[in-house]
Parts: sequence; C-alpha cells; structure tokens
Amino acid sequence: MFTRDFSLAILANLFSFASMYVLLATLPLYVVAIGGTVSDAGVVLACFTLSAVVVRPVVGRLSDRRAKKAIMLAGAVILAVSSLLYAPVHSVPLLMAVRVFHGVGWAAFGTAASALAADLAPLSRRGEAMGYFGVGMNVAMAIGPALGVFLVGWTGYGSLFLTAMVLGAAAALTTAGIAEPRRAPGRGALQRGWRSFILPSALFPSAVLFTNALTYASVVALLPLFADEAGLGNPGLFFTVFSVVVLVLRGPLGRVSDRRGRVTVVAPGLSVTFVALLVLSQAQSTTTMLVVAVLYAVGVGAAQPTLMAMTVDRAGPQERGAAMGTYTTAMDLGIGVGSVVWGVVAQSLGFAAMYVAASLMGLVGVALLLAGAAAGRSRAAA
Repeated sequence: MFTRDFSLAILANLFSFASMYVLLATLPLYVVAIGGTVSDAGVVLACFTLSAVVVRPVVGRLSDRRAKKAIMLAGAVILAVSSLLYAPVHSVPLLMAVRVFHGVGWAAFGTAASALAADLAPLSRRGEAMGYFGVGMNVAMAIGPALGVFLVGWTGYGSLFLTAMVLGAAAALTTAGIAEPRRAPGRGALQRGWRSFILPSALFPSAVLFTNALTYASVVALLPLFADEAGLGNPGLFFTVFSVVVLVLRGPLGRVSDRRGRVTVVAPGLSVTFVALLVLSQAQSTTTMLVVAVLYAVGVGAAQPTLMAMTVDRAGPQERGAAMGTYTTAMDLGIGVGSVVWGVVAQSLGFAAMYVAASLMGLVGVALLLAGAAAGRSRAAA
C-alpha cells in the first residue's frame, strides 16, 4: 500500500494542510486585531470555503479528464502565493478577497489530491488507505495551530504568513515527484452535463458529511475566540490533541470499515461528535477543552475518512474526480455555512448556546445516515 507515489501523495497532502492550519488558530484573532468583529471572523473564514465550493466541482470534472498532478501543482502554487498576500492586508474586505483566492488554490489541490490518492489505493484496503492518506491533515493540525500561535507571539504575523508560503511551496515540490498512474477504462469518462460536476452516487455520503462539517465549522472558525473569552488556554493545544488522536485512529478504523461496513463506523462517530460539542458548550477549563478534543477526534476520525471511502466505493474508476469534487464540496459548504451561521449565533446568544446548537448536527447526521442506509437496503432487496 505504501508505494513511493502513495507516500509522496500523503506528504504533499501534509504540506498543503500545514500551510492552511498554521493560520487556523491565528486568523480569527488577526481579523479582530485589524478591527473586525466575531461575526466578521466567521465571514472571512467562510470566504475561503465558499470559494472552494464553487471551484471544487469544476476541478473534479477536470481531474477526470486531465492530469490530476498538474491540477495539484497549480493549486499548490496558489496556496504559496496567496499566503504572502495576507501580509499587506489591513482591512476586512481585502482580507476576504485574499481568502477567496486562497480557497481556489485549496480546492484545486485538495480535490485532485484526493482523487489521485483513490487511484493509488489498493481496492481491498481502500478504507484503510484513505484513512492513512488523511494522516497528513492530522499531523498538520497537530503542529500547525500551535506553531502559528507561537510565531505570532514571537515575531508577529509576517513570519506566520511567510511560513505558510514555504509550506505551500513544499507541497508543490513534493507533488512534482509523483508519477500519476494510467487512467483505467470506465463509463465515468462518458458522463456529461451536471452529473460530471456533481456525481449523483456521491450525494448520499456527501450529505451526511455536510452535517459533520457544520459541527467542524464551529470548532475551526470559533474555538480560538471561545477559548480566549472563557479562559480555556491556548486553543492550539486543542488542535494538537485532536490531531494526535485522529492520527492514531484513522488506520485501525479504516480497517474496521473495510471488514464490517462503512455505516458501522460512521454512525457511532457522528454520535460522539454530538456528545463532544455538548460538553464543550459547558467548558470552563483547559482540562475540559482537552477532553473534548479527544472525544471530538474519535468522532471525526471515525466519520470523515470512512465517508470518503464510501464515496469512492460508489463511484466508477473514471468518476473519482467528480466523486471527490462532490465530497469535498460538501465539506467546504458545511464549513462555510457553519462559519457564518455559528458566528452570528455566538455573537447574538453566546458561545455556549452556539455549541449546543452545533452539537445537534451530529444527531441529524446519524438520522440521515441510517435513513439512507435503510433506503439502500430496500432498493437492493426489491
């Protein structure tokens, strides 16, 4: 499974996520520092994900018809360039424009990289392989936010943005070393119209992912501000603990889903995210925040990579780009919508009420998953 090319894909994915996560815990604070509000911070983060929502289906279609590696390279270059553009920006509207550009690069790289990883993964170990592919994200989250906070405190935002640029460049250099496999024959190459952008077979797992992404938005967009207000300590520690736990769980849970079925892993994971955010709503100490990090990591580690494997399962060999475009669009849409909605709720009702509301999305996801799985069994039996 760990061939040279698959290992390079994991490494490139790590660098791309590191270039984003190094900004994660500090960008909301930067928005406030230049005169923005809590809701502005949510909107700024939403610009990144919503621009990716627009771009991902197009990139998914292109990656089914063109070289995935070339799309990854273009995306990585944009990641590097956009990271430098933050430095001279000192107004919220301009920051939003940079985030839109950054989101285009993120969408291009991430969508093509996921599709390429699916091509490189062995069929019998797909769940496990996609779990390990996501390890780069978790290593980046373990290091990036804490590193970002350290850099800002040590030398200021300039060094933060320079570091993000270097990591984006490293993603480009690593991608250049990957040898893309030959395209397998399949009917997916004949898809036309909207189905070549949004793959119908990917809609069910993507809809479930959307509910999980709504919960994720409450954490990535607003936890730094909540931690600051409630005196919970360095929010980078949350992301470090979260990432280490997910890193440990990804491979084993992927193997379980390969053997016992995807729903068996996803349903408990979504349930745990409900519990985690409910506890977070009442957090008053660093210890509680870190306990939540462990719980939330178990939930996300079970749900997200397994839903990705389910999406690939339901797609043909020549539809994987569109499948990953649909899947990652749902993730970005959930984060984008959630960042705006939870920002407004937090500013209006407070962070505690916001996290209670966000926790309920875990239960909505479980209901949607079980209903969809039951409908699928009924169709198969008919």
